[in-house]
Amino acid sequence: MVVVSIVLTGIALERTAFFVYEPFPEFIERLRVGRLFMLAGSATSLAAAVWSQVRGNPL
Repeated sequence: MVVVSIVLTGIALERTAFFVYEPFPEFIERLRVGRLFMLAGSATSLAAAVWSQVRGNPL
């Protein structure tokens, strides 16, 4: 789960990081998708932490 979280966060960073901003519709769509990937990565990370706690391995 941790690896999936890292991959999703990496994809989100790739989608939301750009150097030249112009308000083109495809950039706005990339930002929206990137933010959704960041949310998914965060949720997966939280789920991994909860699962680890339930299993009795808090680290």
